[in-house]
Amino acid sequence: MSAVQNFSITTATPNSGSFMTVNSANQFNTEAAFQYHIISSLRQAQEYHEFLYTDVPRSWGEVILQVIDEKISSRHVQYEFESCQL
Repeated sequence: MSAVQNFSITTATPNSGSFMTVNSANQFNTEAAFQYHIISSLRQAQEYHEFLYTDVPRSWGEVILQVIDEKISSRHVQYEFESCQL
């Protein structure tokens, strides 16, 4: 079984020329696969791009914030504990 069941929605945001991609963390079988996907996506973004991850377990969200800070310190990231969104 694959670590990632590929499903995401990418759309241009109105009047801004930027993009937003929405993914659910439920499509990832492991925290490691989720981390890999996020870091890869951030590194591939060539222009302003918003990534929204829903259904992020609290334990994954806290770890992901630390990993992003260590590997890609120039990116702005926040985790919404109540909605479980990254």
